[in-house]
Amino acid sequence: MKDLFLIRHGQAAPGPSKMDRDFCLTELGRQQAHLLGRRLQAMGVRPDRIHASALTRARQTAAVLAEHVPAPILVERDLIEHGAEVFLDEGTVEEAARRFPGKVDADGTVRILHAWRVARTDLGLLRRR
Repeated sequence: MKDLFLIRHGQAAPGPSKMDRDFCLTELGRQQAHLLGRRLQAMGVRPDRIHASALTRARQTAAVLAEHVPAPILVERDLIEHGAEVFLDEGTVEEAARRFPGKVDADGTVRILHAWRVARTDLGLLRRR
């Protein structure tokens, strides 16, 4: 039987664009990811693969974890919290607000967040090899 670990990214802060897609790990976030990576390694965890969302902070966390528990990293756009996809494409907060008026305000506040798309992604991710 396989184990499934659900891991949230380390502490992050806004990047230069202030767009959600560009939030990067802080120094503390990198330390958190390394600490977790060392713990997983000490536990003998040997993942077949690491799935990460397309957001910068998630990809950075996955890369740090892979330093300790080597595995291919698969970037999955569908792992992004529902609503946050409005910030993935290039552009500004204002452009995102115009393109997605029901999901994001002009100040960058995402209205629909933390409603995970588990039903759509869980089986596909678990079946992939």
